Amino acid sequence: MRKTIVHYLRLIPDLMGRFMFRQRKALVFMLNIGTILCSLLIAMAIRFEFSIPPVYIDNFVKTATIFVLVKMVLIHIFRLNRGLWRYISMVDVNNIFKANLFSSTILMFIFYGWRDYICANFPLSVIVIDLLICFLAMSFIRGSVRFIREINDNIDDSPLIRTIVVGKLMDVDTFLHGIKGSKTGRKIIAIFGPGKNQGATIRGIKIKGNLYKIAHYAKAKKIKEIILIPPYSRKRFLNLLVKQFGKIDYTCSLKIVPGVGHLTKGEINFSNIRKVKIEDLLGRPTVKFDHLEVASLVSNKTIMVTGGGGSIGSELCFQICKYQPEKLVVFEFCEYNLYEIERKLKFEFPDQKIEAVLGDIRCKESLSRAIKNHSIEVIYHAAAYKHVPLLEKNILMGVHTNVIGTSNVADCAEECGVKRVVMISTDKAVRPTSIMGATKRVAEKVILEREAKATDFVVVRFGNVLGSRGSVVPLFKKQIEAGGPVTVTSKDMIRYFMSIPEAAELVLQAGTIGKDRDIMILEMGEQVNIYEMAKHLIKLSGFMPHRDIKIEFTGMRPGEKEYEELLTKEEQVDLTPFDRICIARKGNVEGDNVKVEEILKILQSGQHDEFRDICQSYIPENLLTQPVNEL
Repeated sequence: MRKTIVHYLRLIPDLMGRFMFRQRKALVFMLNIGTILCSLLIAMAIRFEFSIPPVYIDNFVKTATIFVLVKMVLIHIFRLNRGLWRYISMVDVNNIFKANLFSSTILMFIFYGWRDYICANFPLSVIVIDLLICFLAMSFIRGSVRFIREINDNIDDSPLIRTIVVGKLMDVDTFLHGIKGSKTGRKIIAIFGPGKNQGATIRGIKIKGNLYKIAHYAKAKKIKEIILIPPYSRKRFLNLLVKQFGKIDYTCSLKIVPGVGHLTKGEINFSNIRKVKIEDLLGRPTVKFDHLEVASLVSNKTIMVTGGGGSIGSELCFQICKYQPEKLVVFEFCEYNLYEIERKLKFEFPDQKIEAVLGDIRCKESLSRAIKNHSIEVIYHAAAYKHVPLLEKNILMGVHTNVIGTSNVADCAEECGVKRVVMISTDKAVRPTSIMGATKRVAEKVILEREAKATDFVVVRFGNVLGSRGSVVPLFKKQIEAGGPVTVTSKDMIRYFMSIPEAAELVLQAGTIGKDRDIMILEMGEQVNIYEMAKHLIKLSGFMPHRDIKIEFTGMRPGEKEYEELLTKEEQVDLTPFDRICIARKGNVEGDNVKVEEILKILQSGQHDEFRDICQSYIPENLLTQPVNEL
């Protein structure tokens, strides 16, 4: 029965709307005239206490004609016959008042000067009363249309998402105003914010003052979503909220309004309100970069990025384009990645000269040809194989790409007169337990042990980046979407993490300030427990760990270790003037110098175990032969 009533209620305004739209101009014209006539008649009735003298009734047609003509002219001047009534606002109400005020003023002059010719002794007080009645009537009619439309929009069979909004009260008010009238599919149950306004309301919604009781309130009221407005979208408050929900065994979706700027500009809608990401929980304070120094290396130069289609390589390309290089050459082995990054860069930077070069760092000829043809001045070497378990099974490909590929980049850079090469390395190169880490450490030595020539070589070493290809975060998200289980290697495994944009900016800064043969270390902050990260991701997805989504421990795979390091035991750290960038100063480095010819022989023989053996002399501190449970 309810559905039938709702169905017909929704049909009435739709049918009325269609008819009024087709005959809109005629209806508006007739309605304005009718309103003017009725307000005049009511004004006269009020003035004469509902006993209008016959003389005024006899002259009503003449009087009403003057009223209609004057008011219709002013309605046309103020364009009251053009606005869409469903969107009436205070601007429209102001124009209605002005039209009636000016028309009544004109009528005052007309009846004061010529009332003996129109209607003898016509009381001017009728014009004043008519002003108020006509203004209220026009405003009421237009407001009613909007009210009916809003009721129709709010009639919906689908259940609404019960939502809490958290923020400063002024920002919350702006937010609520911004979403007013739009179909959000949500019902705002309560507002949480600072101050002593508990019990008051904003736009009819109650304010709940205690921010430390949000989780308990959400559970009691069966809240499904919390929208956070800055500054309550920062790391500290987010983690506090997640802990609150963890203690009471309840969860709901957390969403963030990107910035207060969106509120002040009136740009708020639910399309730009995003879910809380794991990056928000791990967020770090903003770093101040010396953009002028980076610009001195990059601006108006010809830059090459190897592996430009990968996670770090592609972000480097975007960051570099902001400094307006003379030309950016994207060197990439995967044609799809190259196609995608070229398309995105040209869309984002239409005036930037970009060359997409399909090539392989393992092929010295293609690399040398690209560098010569484009007169490259600076190379950011990001091309590498980085997946630890895969390289344990594909040792020779890892060695060929990470070691020989890096050697090729260095050789070609020197031969072609490149001014600087910045190599992207990893924390897994320190006391490596995996083939991936060992190949990157050997690649570092290939770079650092070269005879000094015109080309400067700088190594930048850092840990994991959130959301990169092969990272645990995208894997966890897919497992959660599939209903679980989420697989974690060890309950005690910890890793360094930073966001891809932050990593790319730090690489540019470190690559600029680093001197020839420096190893630049990016400060990664505190290490993050992977098990805790998995639980956070499950909660952010609206589920409870172990209850809704199971977590399984798979054990560490070959090459993995429970923690990562950024320095070898021989290296010491020197601080730089820049936040989160240090220089590793080497003491007496153990191990033989890398002989690329020996590694090429291993590749030709196809005996991958020989690489493990040779690592004992190149990287004495390596842990490649140590069992996983001893790491």
